[in-house]
Amino acid sequence: DAPGTARGLQSASSQTQRMALIALDQMGGQGLDGARVSPLLASGDPVLKETASWIAGHHPEWGPRLAGFFRLRLEDKSLASKDRDDLQHQMARFAKNGDIQVLLASVAQGSGSKEARLSALHIMSKAPLKAMPASWCASLAHVMAEGDADLVQQAVLAARAVPIPKEETATMNTGLQRVGKDARVPQETRLDA
Repeated sequence: DAPGTARGLQSASSQTQRMALIALDQMGGQGLDGARVSPLLASGDPVLKETASWIAGHHPEWGPRLAGFFRLRLEDKSLASKDRDDLQHQMARFAKNGDIQVLLASVAQGSGSKEARLSALHIMSKAPLKAMPASWCASLAHVMAEGDADLVQQAVLAARAVPIPKEETATMNTGLQRVGKDARVPQETRLDA
């Protein structure tokens, strides 16, 4: 039964948690929701983390819950370098979700830590999208107007990585031209722009 199986998610054993996740998913998702699955996305067990990620990826309706979870992870200043890399890879896979897109745009141009902002920009550059969301175009143009060379460089890389929709070309060109003309920006970044 679903309630009994759902108790397996509370187990100390990551193998039991993984089996419960798979079983609940096979039962049509009874007892599964973003609140129960999102903490498993940070599991120390890579197989459990991958299973939770796969299942969450099939539930776009969990977007708001996942965005809240990922925001906390991005802002976690104690996150080890390897864990931050894993988080960036994981989030790039969720980049098609509208709530995650809004989160990345907000973090990239927000007032959070530089590490979180760089991570958001890096995720944007790795997103497997056919076209850049409008919110990202505005966010990247905003970052390109800032004075931080690292952020500007990563914003330019993100702008080059994902195709810009025609209706956003003017916004992006304004940002890229600003970078290209800014003598304070390293020459390599200016050339990339």
